[in-house]
Amino acid sequence: MSAQNYTYPDSRTLKNKYGIKNLKKFEKKCAHDSARAAVNLLRESAPERFDVNYLQHIHKSLFNSTFEWAGQTREKSFQFSDGSVASMPGMQKVNVRIPFAIDGEIRKTLDEVDKNILANNYFKGSSREEFVDQMANVLTKLNHAHPFREGNGRTQRIFCTKLAEASGHTLDFSLVTKFRMDYASIMAAKGEPGVMKYMLDDISNPEKMAMLKDFFNDASGIKELKRRLVMTAYPEKTYHGTYLGGSNGSFAIETQGIYIVAHKSNLPPEQLRNLKVGDFISYTEPAAKSLEEKRRLEKELSPHERNEFAAKIETDPLAKEIIKEIQKLSKAVYGKLDILGDKLEEIKENPSLGEELSWKVAEKPQFINKLAGRKILGVIKSDLRKQAEDNIIPLCHALEKYSGYMGKVKVGIIQNRQMKRSHRGIGVDLSTKQTQSPPAKVRRYDKEFLSSEMRLKEQINKELQSQKMRAMGRNHSEGVSRDVKKIHHHARQNKAQSPKAVAMFR
Repeated sequence: MSAQNYTYPDSRTLKNKYGIKNLKKFEKKCAHDSARAAVNLLRESAPERFDVNYLQHIHKSLFNSTFEWAGQTREKSFQFSDGSVASMPGMQKVNVRIPFAIDGEIRKTLDEVDKNILANNYFKGSSREEFVDQMANVLTKLNHAHPFREGNGRTQRIFCTKLAEASGHTLDFSLVTKFRMDYASIMAAKGEPGVMKYMLDDISNPEKMAMLKDFFNDASGIKELKRRLVMTAYPEKTYHGTYLGGSNGSFAIETQGIYIVAHKSNLPPEQLRNLKVGDFISYTEPAAKSLEEKRRLEKELSPHERNEFAAKIETDPLAKEIIKEIQKLSKAVYGKLDILGDKLEEIKENPSLGEELSWKVAEKPQFINKLAGRKILGVIKSDLRKQAEDNIIPLCHALEKYSGYMGKVKVGIIQNRQMKRSHRGIGVDLSTKQTQSPPAKVRRYDKEFLSSEMRLKEQINKELQSQKMRAMGRNHSEGVSRDVKKIHHHARQNKAQSPKAVAMFR
């Protein structure tokens, strides 16, 4: 019995059901199949309990087509079909001296995770800050347990994603590079959980997530990005580096091979207008509390601006057209023209609610009202019911279009206010007079320089599309709606971006 029996003789390739002995070909096939399985796992409803059994279920689902031992923990002996027996009670990450849990310690650590999650009621009702603290502890212990011979990272990320979903929070691991995950895990193992907590804060805070998404959407052409540290700026920390440009409301700096993402509104308007890609920049992130207050004030409209906003929406032809489209689709889906009237007013007040409403409608449209039409004997759908289900996704897109346009109008009013202030001399140019040509090794952030796509992303996009078409033939709420929650936000940006499942297997 030996750990070496997990691999083919004189090879680093793990024994697999494909019979592939070439390491690169095996890794490519394994990544492809596990990514397909991840799509289905992310679509599953949350389990009754988040424990070691669910962790094993995830691993088995991900690697059932790859390994005979899928779902089996490494401390237990496993007999292959060729008669060989393998186990690996001791394990250590390459080039890192911190060992993972050994033998009986594996199960003990997993039991501690189970008890912690259960004792805290799956973190339901917790604030996002409390959730981040608790999840950092969970992920650190799962990393230490490292219960499987291979596939621990992928399994843990899905486990934590589903746990976050069940607790009412969000974790988007597609915004974490491999380097950052490894670094956070190592630091946590050394007793320094701060790096892990800040990583989880980045991928659970909606505003930070939006900035990181902007960066990753535009920076897919950066070579070996997964081996770089990409993060939002730490409060009150100063960064000196190369300005890489920006997208939407954020900008990026490269400093010593690290990519720092921050909000454009933190830069004085005059400085922002004068900055060019490749310029040297010295930037200090504001303190968290002052930043939060600044954001709140910036997003609020003055009484005069509220009147301006209301008047513009009242007479805007495009707004009227979108509302008319939503009413038409509401009639088709729910049989009622104005059933979303109150929701549209809420979105007008806070445009970010539109995307959340769209997701909810996609996942469970009945939360608004029962669908039009009926099922006969619970099986046969009337024409009205078929029509209702066919129009759920178009309704989701129309809601997103409405919230996007409301946000655009509101932002336009705020930007106009800021521009007027700038012309009156409010805001000081803090940029340096020194302008550098972009260094040859700088991977520029502007879209015109960044355009490549990864093969795996394309493969998974194709698989998602095929699954989506198959799901259209089944009950809508069991198929397409769960896919849409993961992908339609990216799809509307007209980019060939995959959902969270893709980036998990970067």
